[in-house]
Amino acid sequence: MSSSNLKERWNHLFSSFTSSTNRYIDEVWDQITKSYNAPERKYHNLEHLQQMFEEFDRIEEEISQPDAVALAIFFHDVYYDPTGNRNEEESAALAKEILSDFNFDNDVIKDVKSLILATKTGSFPATSDQRFMVDIDRSILGKSPDKYANYRNQIRQEYSLYPEKAFLIGRKHFIRSLLGKVSIYQTTPFKERLEEQAIENLTEELNTIESGR
Repeated sequence: MSSSNLKERWNHLFSSFTSSTNRYIDEVWDQITKSYNAPERKYHNLEHLQQMFEEFDRIEEEISQPDAVALAIFFHDVYYDPTGNRNEEESAALAKEILSDFNFDNDVIKDVKSLILATKTGSFPATSDQRFMVDIDRSILGKSPDKYANYRNQIRQEYSLYPEKAFLIGRKHFIRSLLGKVSIYQTTPFKERLEEQAIENLTEELNTIESGR
């Protein structure tokens, strides 16, 4: 999926819900892509959105409100600061502002906000769609070892402000929190397809950190 495919999906979503002209839809798309294309973003960029939509397309028929989930994917990392702890709240607030400006239904806006907030580390997704949203966002954890290693390196670049020791402490906490769960993924399709590889990837990274390799 290319960035042009992302824009086509964006245009389709907005044209389905609003009567606004393409010019205004395009202006907001340019604003969104400017955020995701920021040079300091090595993982949380348009490629991440593309990968998420590949996963979304696999299980769209199992999602109750696919349009809300698709909108949430577009907005969920629009605000991203590795040093902050309110990325999801800021992204959800921007989504609400933009969708309100385009006169989206209040129920849709509410769903999009809750889906974005569900991706915050430590959250407890309350609905099936929220669980799908989180699993889609974390699908990279269950990819091949090479793709996982690339993801890990991209995350390190995004956290380049932090010294290696501090970064590794944070990674260990993150990995242990995931491995301490009953399962990495919360929905059957992702458990069946990605759970085993995710555990292997996370365990290998943790072992590497702890052994000092």
